Amino acid sequence: MAKLESMETSPLIEETAQPTRDDGEYASEGLTKYRWHDDLWLRQREQVVAGESPLAIYRLEPLDWLASWQGIGKEKLSAWQSLDWKALGIRLIPHMADLGFTHLELTRPRANRATEQDAVNEDTVDATVFANFIDTCHEGGLGVIVEIRVLQEILSNVPSEQKTGAAAPDSALSDNDRLAGLLDAIRRYHLDGVSLADDTDEAGGLALMSGLAQTAPDVLLIVDASLYSSLYKRLPTVSRLLVHNAGWNRVMLEFLSEPPDSRHRRYPALIDSFSHACDAPYLLPLTNPGARHPWLARIPGDRWQRFATLRAATCLMWTYPGKKLLGMGTEFGQDRPRQADQSLDWTLLDDGFHAGMLRLVADLNRLYGDESALHGCDGEPSTVEWVINDDTTNNVVAFLRHGAEGTAPLLVVANFTPRVHRDYRLGVPNMGAWYEVINSDSIFYGGSNLGNGQAVRARMTASHGYPASLDLTLPPLGTLLLKQGDWPA
Repeated sequence: MAKLESMETSPLIEETAQPTRDDGEYASEGLTKYRWHDDLWLRQREQVVAGESPLAIYRLEPLDWLASWQGIGKEKLSAWQSLDWKALGIRLIPHMADLGFTHLELTRPRANRATEQDAVNEDTVDATVFANFIDTCHEGGLGVIVEIRVLQEILSNVPSEQKTGAAAPDSALSDNDRLAGLLDAIRRYHLDGVSLADDTDEAGGLALMSGLAQTAPDVLLIVDASLYSSLYKRLPTVSRLLVHNAGWNRVMLEFLSEPPDSRHRRYPALIDSFSHACDAPYLLPLTNPGARHPWLARIPGDRWQRFATLRAATCLMWTYPGKKLLGMGTEFGQDRPRQADQSLDWTLLDDGFHAGMLRLVADLNRLYGDESALHGCDGEPSTVEWVINDDTTNNVVAFLRHGAEGTAPLLVVANFTPRVHRDYRLGVPNMGAWYEVINSDSIFYGGSNLGNGQAVRARMTASHGYPASLDLTLPPLGTLLLKQGDWPA
């Protein structure tokens, strides 16, 4: 397995024998006798059917999510101080509950901090404090996934009497040592998942996958698409394996980065990427790969068009097969490049566009959890039917999602041009009334409020290979989700 970096200046974990409290919550011997309160969570986790359950992950850089200016001495008036784990939990968990995410992924900042600000973050926290953070997340209904580099930091700080191979340099460790250390961290901290580094080699990756399949089958494992492809024929049965679909992220960003009148050139690549959505248990990311510049800053057009495009793309991702991964700050559309020594700009929520984006993400997660057509049987090609995948002139994409037998189908229609399309005809499989359940152009999200407010009745006019059709108003740079209203809720 590739060498993993250390986190010398991050306020993560330092296991210690010193008690942090004396009320029975923490035992004096450290984490080994920490009193957990998540038995119900762990029992329910064992019962979850991975491919049939909603999974929406919020990628978190703990140091940079929320911070404040703090005085640090006579020579320096102030510096950027990150929240500790306890304060982070107090602020973060209610935010996640409001937005409806099911899991966090703890990752590391992608850029190094300045030396003078590193000094502020040298303090470490007791392992029981980190354990309490995870415990509190579980009590709040939130799973915790940890990037493997962060796990390495945890393993490097276990008490000396408990260290085995994990204390040796990474290059000196065998696959069995790495696996033992990983499984020990999962057990110690009740972790719900681990995300492998994108430079993990085949031998190390296969050893970790095999070990998790045998000893921790209820733990999520996220791997890079290239690693999955190279190991496909040798993979063990991992019921909770997810493949990080960075290619989808790249293709979507390239499509959105084109001016609307030029997006037809990227349309075939977009359709092709969607057509492979059921080839693996994919995790669809909307993150900022390799850069700190947000998606919003890369989308052309005026301010209204950029926010409308981001809302439309987010809706499209939430309605297509695959689990969901959203990078922090995207939930409210941070449009300013984030510096390595600054937290998210929460003051942006005073603006209607940013607040509308936050409201949309919450509504999408709610709908994603409520509608079996959006999360059940992920990976089954029969759950997705194309309606329109060839309208390069109007940059319109449309498909149907099907859930369990006896549930209503959902129709997804996205218009990636700034023009309103009126009386746009789409084929549907059934007659009856179809109702909008999500419209990214709603005034509540900062849009122009165009759409189909009342029920739209299908007519017996064949279209796109279906026996009936709808004539819809497609809002500019908007995505609609319609549900047939004649079915049970």
